[in-house]
Parts: sequence; structure tokens; C-alpha cells
Amino acid sequence: MKYPHIHPVGAEMADRAWRLAATDLPGAAQLSAPVDGGVVPAVRHVEILRRIGKSTTGRELLQALRPAGAEVPLVVLAVANTYWTQARATEAIGPYKDAERGYADLGDPDGVLAARIGLARAARMSYQKDKWEVLDAAIAAGDGSTDIHLHADLHRERSAWEVLVGNHESATAFAERAADVHRSVGDRYLIGLAEVLRARALNAAGDRSAALDLMRTQLAAATEIGSDELKMVTVVYVAQFLQRGVAVGGPEWALAKKTITDALEEAEDPFTVAELILPLAHLHTTGGEFAEAERCLDEYGRCYEAMGGNAIGTANLLKARARLELARNGGRSVRGFLRLPRSLNAVRQARKTLRASARAYEEAGLSAGADSARWHLELVDILGSGHSKGARRLTSTARDALDRARDHLLYAEQQNAAGNTALALDSYRTAEAEAVDSGATMFAIAAAAGSALMAYALGDHTATAEHIRAAIRHSEKIRRAVATPDARRHITDTVRAQYEHAMLLAVQIGDGELAVELAERLRTDRLAGLLRRGDANLPPDLAGLLTEIARVGAALAERDPSQRGVRSPAAVDDLLDQTPADLRRRLDGLYVQLSEQTNDLFADVYGAEPLRMERLGGIRQDVLIVMPVQSAEGDQHVISMWRSPDGTCVATVAPVTGEMIQLREALLADTRDGRILLRAGNLDVLSPVLPAAFATRLRAAAEPVPLVVIPTGWLWAVPFAALPLPGGDLLVDHADLVLAPSLRFLTALQHRNRAGTPPSAAVSWHDPHAGINAPELDGLEAHPAGHDRITDTAQVVPAFVRGGDRWRSAVLAAHGNREPGLAQAVLAEQSVVLSAADFLDGTTAPPPYLSFASCHSGYPSGDDHYEPLGLALAALAAGATHVISTHFEIGSQDQVVSSCLSRLYQALPTAPSPATALASILRDPSLRQRRLYRWAALAVIGTN
Repeated sequence: MKYPHIHPVGAEMADRAWRLAATDLPGAAQLSAPVDGGVVPAVRHVEILRRIGKSTTGRELLQALRPAGAEVPLVVLAVANTYWTQARATEAIGPYKDAERGYADLGDPDGVLAARIGLARAARMSYQKDKWEVLDAAIAAGDGSTDIHLHADLHRERSAWEVLVGNHESATAFAERAADVHRSVGDRYLIGLAEVLRARALNAAGDRSAALDLMRTQLAAATEIGSDELKMVTVVYVAQFLQRGVAVGGPEWALAKKTITDALEEAEDPFTVAELILPLAHLHTTGGEFAEAERCLDEYGRCYEAMGGNAIGTANLLKARARLELARNGGRSVRGFLRLPRSLNAVRQARKTLRASARAYEEAGLSAGADSARWHLELVDILGSGHSKGARRLTSTARDALDRARDHLLYAEQQNAAGNTALALDSYRTAEAEAVDSGATMFAIAAAAGSALMAYALGDHTATAEHIRAAIRHSEKIRRAVATPDARRHITDTVRAQYEHAMLLAVQIGDGELAVELAERLRTDRLAGLLRRGDANLPPDLAGLLTEIARVGAALAERDPSQRGVRSPAAVDDLLDQTPADLRRRLDGLYVQLSEQTNDLFADVYGAEPLRMERLGGIRQDVLIVMPVQSAEGDQHVISMWRSPDGTCVATVAPVTGEMIQLREALLADTRDGRILLRAGNLDVLSPVLPAAFATRLRAAAEPVPLVVIPTGWLWAVPFAALPLPGGDLLVDHADLVLAPSLRFLTALQHRNRAGTPPSAAVSWHDPHAGINAPELDGLEAHPAGHDRITDTAQVVPAFVRGGDRWRSAVLAAHGNREPGLAQAVLAEQSVVLSAADFLDGTTAPPPYLSFASCHSGYPSGDDHYEPLGLALAALAAGATHVISTHFEIGSQDQVVSSCLSRLYQALPTAPSPATALASILRDPSLRQRRLYRWAALAVIGTN
């Protein structure tokens, strides 16, 4: 800052230290200390310290002085500057006013101008609209001063105020005028402050690249001259510029987060913290890190409260909170194929907050901020209610590609709401191009999705498919782009919702291949990571969580014997004072943690590969993919996709009817009462889901067709073998069925090389306390190399997880615990003897054929809807080729079930695969009139 009647820093007539301060602040500080030459040398030394970033040290030196006469306002002015530099505006105002009165009493116009410039700085920090009069007073004082360097300070201050209210050209002009004066004496610190203002104006006007280049230059200059204070100012705005419109997970995203977090570690004053933490909150919001975003916004509000309030800060905070509320409730993609917020209350709250934000901006005189808040409000109104109250015309205030993308999106939504489909399509396309140019991936997804919907409405199916694929490309850019689990889960949920809606559109335009690709992309995280596990041990945190689940499960079983899921009964004393309901809630919370940690494990530790659809072309058999999906309007559907051996894909969709809902509830109910009553006729409600071409293909085949069924969610519980075809026969009559979790998983199983072929021997374990006679185990005696019966539970894991070199088949006759994910397990009474996690810990080589049929090892409820894990899939990932399982619990003591299993176990040594053997058994006409749990619940998961 320029002090009255003191040479400017760098001036030729100044002393050596003051000249050196223009380019080397640490060197100048050494030359100007110790301060023993009076008040003026002390003020110069403190100014050097202030520029370095040592305002507190400088202020202590000033407070030790004993000035007199004209020196008094000079010292007070210097003290005020140190307070202002540390964003302590409230404490700076008093000294600035004292300096103003002192200089006025002395009749010193230069001093009055310097003090009033300081007051304007302090007023700007706690900005309110009526504080413009403070700046006006400084401008008026300038009329009495001829000091061009003081006027340069005034120009910088005017530039800063013009930036606040969006007058970018005026801001740039004032900053350039100030910089020219500072260059005349080579003061690199003040040149830097002026260039920061110019960069802010450039960025606000839309020239982000030029602004960033200018700021990087100033950052280098701050480092060269040794000014931590200028460096921090520069970093604040570099961070703000970087965060605007960056693609989630891209290099600028990472750079912005690192720049801000590094700077926050050094920031001390509330103003700097606030200016850093708001862009960080925006980054967290965009990335789905909502808890982190909320913490940042809370801190932002506290910082401005500590500074006495700020109208701009209030408006910024309101708008940021509204954006967070929309994002948290599903509206972060603007449109995509995703509904805007799931919660009506969230919409109402966001609308209320946006209105308050717009009012706050208007009261502060910030038209650009008010326009931004109104844009968000308009979009909420259009997407939330289906109509727009605004003018249907494009604005002309766009600053850059990001603003243009935003404006075209809003215009497209307006035209869509008004029924002007062709105009909406054109604007969506333009918005997508601008969004790609600006790196705004979420806007690009929204625009491409909107284009797809408009093209479909116009009957252009080719263009619809092209726009869907464009939305896929943009969506895949953000999938797993953010490392933090909360964000990754939110982005995954967002992408999956978009893909479900896109899949419906793909079926409607008859593009089965696109529908299959979308179905596969819905399951590319856990399963793909699972396939890359190798021989790694489970991380200690995950193993510890499983132990805690076992502990709580043990305590629950102690209080409520009907509960199962115990690893060991030890060390539960600290839990026994809790009620069964408390323990159940705690266990449910642990299961949520297990699911989250499992996702993180497969994404971070094992590293899921990106999906490459061309690699799936080697599947030369019939595949039926069946998925429940939800439309953008919230309607439920079931989509089925048939992929023929030659790669042709046919898809069909059927609405979920009341009868389907009843079937789903019976299959998934906590009690089995509804399930044990089901017969094949109850599955008629699903017959319309099957593509007609698929049924024709099955009937035309001379022999049963090898068929892979890939279910999703609750459809894992459907006994597909008994699914009626049009005409009355069943699916198993024409197909050898096997279940698989995804095409990619199937491909990996088909191409996996086992270390060797084990002898044709079998091993089994029967829980003598399970109440199961298990005569079917005798069928294993058909294995030529013998049948070993385990009696020691300690031998179960070695045999079933690592016994692939000794046995071809391994069978369990026991109960399962029905728990989700890696906690799904086989029990001995109430203790776990084999869990899904056991198959994923260390080196594994299970026998190729495993049977968990008596344990109900199919779809584990409560797990990931698209990528459920559990015993069967964990065993397949560990090296098994086929797992004999059940869609739901079977009649363990039923002669019919036991007979089916016995025949299957006898056939294992000679059958081409367990799937072929089971299908042959289930074709027995005598089974058709029996309830499904007595025969059709049996299934094979793996390959044909």
C-alpha cells in the first residue's frame, strides 16, 4: 500500500531496502531491520513484513512506537493495514477512521485519501449495498490529491468493487491503470495485486484460460519476491477459477482440490478460509460428496459471521445450499434420464432457498448473482412442474462456453415444456457441444439425454440411439471419477438411474444391442473388481468388520435364538444388555458398512477394468438378460433382452402389474408362507416379458438349447426353469439353464484356465444338528475316486475353498444365514463354518462343482441390486466353475427334492455339466403339478 509522503516501493530516490522491497521482500526485511531510525523507517519495515505475510509481527512493532504529530495518523494507518490484510475488517475500521481524522486535522489530503481507501477496503470485506457510499467518499477524497501512486491504490479498489457487481470492463480498465503506475517503479507486489484483479475480471467475463494463465504468472512472481501474502491471494482465485465447470475426476478437478486443500492448511484468517472453502464445497457437491460439501458450507457461514456478515457471502451460501439440496436428492444431472429431486420437500426447500438467494443478490446490487439464482429457480420450476413461467428466449449475457451450455439447456427445457420439440432438440444439441467444450460433463449428459428424448418424440430412432450413446460416453467419464466412497456411490447411483431410463428408450426404438450394452454397464464395478482379485488377502478393516458382525450376531442369537449368523459365541458380554431390536439395528448398520466397504474394496484395491463390449463378442450361446427398471416418471417395468449365438439382440419391455408385485412380495417375504404355495402357473405373469423371437427360437431347436439367464435384483428369486412359455410348456423343456451375474463375468468364467483336472472324487459335510437327514449325499458315491465325508467343522474351509486338487465335487447339507454380501454363510447350529468372505481371502482353489443347495445360497437380500455377491458368486470368483444353488429355500426333508438332488449328484461325474444334468432331471413330467419349492427352486450358477 502507498503511504502519504513516503516514496513508493522501488522508487529510485528511496533507500536501498525500500528499493529492494520491489523485487526481494525477505532481503529487504533483513536490510530494514533493526528498526532504530524513527517512525517512518519502522512503518516501511512493517509494510515489508506485511507483504511477506507477517502482519502480526509488524503490528507488534508499531504498537511499541511512540509517534507524535503527523506521525500519529501514519502509524495508525499502518496498524489498520495489518488488520485488513488478516481479514480483520472490524478491527481495521477504527484505526482507519482515526487515521482519517488525524490527517483531516493536519489538513493533509493525501493522508485522508489513503485512510478512506482503507475504509473502502474494509467495507468491501463486509459488503452491503449501502456501503458504496464509503467508496464514493474515497473517490471524492481523490480530487484533493495529486499522488499518482495513491490514485493507483484507489484504482485497484475501484476495480475490486466493479468485479463484485459484474462490471467486468470497468474492473479491467481500473486494474490496468493501476498496474501501469506500479510498473513505473517496478513494484512487483502491487503489480501482482492489480493483475489478480484483472484476472478476476477476465474469468468473470468468461475468459477462464487467460485468467488462469495470468494467475499462474502472478503465483510465480509471488514466490520469486518472497510474498506469502500475495501467494495466498493468488491461490484463492486460482482455486476459484479452476473449480468452475471442471469435469469430475479430470486433471483440473484433482488440481483444484489439491490447490484448495493445500492452501487451507496455511490459511489463518476467516476471509481467506471462506474464499477457499466455497469452491471446495462446489467441488464436493458436483462430485456427490455431500457430507463434505455441507461441512464446507457450514464453515463458510461461520467465517463470514466472524467477519461481521457480508451480503455477498449470504447470497453465495444460500445458492450453494440450494444446489447441494438438489444434488443430494437426485437433481445434480439437471435432466439426464433422471428425475429431479426424489423428495418433494427437497424441491420446496431448494426453491425457497433459491428465492432467498436471488433476493440477497438483488439487495446487494449483484445482478449476475441474482440471474444465476433465478436460472436455477427456473430450471427447478420447469423440471419439477413441467412448465415454465419465464420468457422463451435465449439470453445474451453468457460469458463463456459453460454459460452458453447452461443457457441453451434452460432454453431447451422451456421449448420442451411448451411442446416445441424440434427447437428443443436443436438447443439440446448446441448445449451438448458447449458443455463438451467447457468440460461440463454433467451438462453434456443432460443435453445428450434431452436430445435422445426429443429425437424419439420426433420419430427419429437412429438419432435417438446416437444421442443415447453420446450420453453413455459422457457418463462413463464420471463413473468412478471420484475416489471417495460417498461420491462414488452417488455417481454410480446417478449413472445407473440414467442407464435404466436410457434402456427403456432403447427398447422402445427396437435397439436390442444398445439395451444389452446398457444392461451390462449397470454392473461393472463390484463384479469386474471381483474378477481381478487374484490371491490377495482381505484387507484388515474388512476382516475386522466381519468379526464385529459375527460378535453382534452372536449376541442377537443369545437374546433371540431364532436369529442366526454367528462366527463364534465368544466376547459378546458387552452387548448382552442391549435388546434384540437394538442389536438388530446395530447389525443392519454393520451390513450397510459391509456393502460400502465391499464396493470400495473392489473399486480401489482390486481395480475394476472399464467395460469393453467388443470382448463379449465371443459368447456363442443364447443369453437372456432380465431386469426390473424404473422410468423417469417412477413407473416400474421388466425388460428382457435375448442375445442369440450370432450376436443378434432382441429386447422387450412389460409393465409391472399387480400380479407381478404379488409374486415379487411372495418371493422376497421374510416368511416362506407365500413361497411354498407357488406353482408354475403363478409364473404366468412373467411370460409376457419373454421376447417372442426367443420363444420361437427355443421351440424350433431340435435339442434343448444351452441358455444363460442373467437376472437382476428380485428376479434372482424367480425359478426360471418353471417359467411358462406361450402354449403351456416350460422354459426348462427347451433349454439347459444356467444363471450368471453378467456377460463379462460369464466371459471370464468361460476363458479361465484351471491349474489341473482334479480326480473324480467328492467331499461332503453334513451338519448333524441342522435337522436334515440328507440322504442325497449318498449319490456322491457314484464318483469313481470316492466320497469323503467331513465330520470336523474345521476341515470345511480347507476342503471347500482350497480342495480343488483333491475333489471334483463338494456338497454341503446345512442351513444358511440369509445375510447379505460377504456375510452370507453356511452354519453349524448358530456358528459360521463357511462364509462368502472365506472364498476371497488368500490363495483359493475350490473344487469345480460346489453345491450349497440346502443353504439357500442364491440372491442374498439386502445386497447390491445390480451386483449381488454371496456364497455362489464368491465361490465362482475363487475358481469354481458351477455352483448348485436355489432361488429360495427348498423342502430339505422332502422326498422329491432329495430325489432330484440325489440324481444330480450321481450324474456329476459323467454329465457334460451340472446345468445339463439338472435340466434333464427337471424335465420329468411328474414334477409339473408339484409346488415349486419341491423341485424348480434348484438352479446352477456358472457356465454351460
